[in-house]
Amino acid sequence: MTEIWIVPVLMRVFCVHLIYPWFLKSKIIHTDRISFVNRFLLHYFFAAILGVVTALWLSQLSFDKTTTIILGIGAANGYAAYCQWKTDQINQSLAAIYRFVDDVIAMTLGYWVLNEIQHISMNMIIGLAICSIAVISLPVVNYFKRGDRSTAIPVRFFGYILIQTVIWGFAKFLMKYFAINSVPIGTWVFGWYGGAFLMAVIIFCVTRLRTNSSEKKDEVNKETEPVSALQTTWMSAVAGTFVFAGVFLGYWALSIAPLTVVNPIFFAASIVGPAVIGLFLFDESKKYIRLEKFLIFAAIFGAIFFALSFMRLI
Repeated sequence: MTEIWIVPVLMRVFCVHLIYPWFLKSKIIHTDRISFVNRFLLHYFFAAILGVVTALWLSQLSFDKTTTIILGIGAANGYAAYCQWKTDQINQSLAAIYRFVDDVIAMTLGYWVLNEIQHISMNMIIGLAICSIAVISLPVVNYFKRGDRSTAIPVRFFGYILIQTVIWGFAKFLMKYFAINSVPIGTWVFGWYGGAFLMAVIIFCVTRLRTNSSEKKDEVNKETEPVSALQTTWMSAVAGTFVFAGVFLGYWALSIAPLTVVNPIFFAASIVGPAVIGLFLFDESKKYIRLEKFLIFAAIFGAIFFALSFMRLI
């Protein structure tokens, strides 16, 4: 395994787990003038355009059975991303803590299906156990907080979490499966974001049929001042570029390193980055009681411990 895998890994951590979470919550999902589904559609429109351009540039644009399967995976990813936007809109730091479950699903499939179990250690299991105890305990604590509606997390939050983690767990495994079977990266990003854009179109149409822009009435959409359509468009383009870069870099890393080598780093970054940003940049720590703060920091510690345990194996 060549050490070049660390390059796309570090670039992805910076773009997807540090810059993108801040940009998404501060600039995209709380603007008022254009509705939530409009912004979601624009976001994946620009990502899909980049996917097409990349496939054309690399001469890897194709329409065959494999591309159709990837389009389906991309569509599922699109709905998972919609659920992520909803959870981040409610509480980014708590959503980040729960997002580790999709990495566990992906790594478990990697151990069993791809025979990568040699990369696991007891310390990694301990780190996963710490994270698991924390995320199982958090909804229990939240249940007893529901009398205080100002700080309790709504039940729909956990429904969104369940959907996105299951979809992304299998999607991440399939990304590795296609990478090791030499599916070109241009074909992958074209199918992945083409499918995600198609799902965004479906969500847009269904939402418009069911409601007259009811998203604009949500209290969470009133946290920032309205912005112009032009400003929202360029912000969606920037966010779409970040999320495209995430999949491009992730696929690159997975094509040259085992899933169970790359994913622990993404695992820790996906928890620590957005959680710290939500806690301190968006003041979400004020919504937690002391026990919740302890459990969140325990999950962050478990993720870091997990990643550091893996680093000793390299």
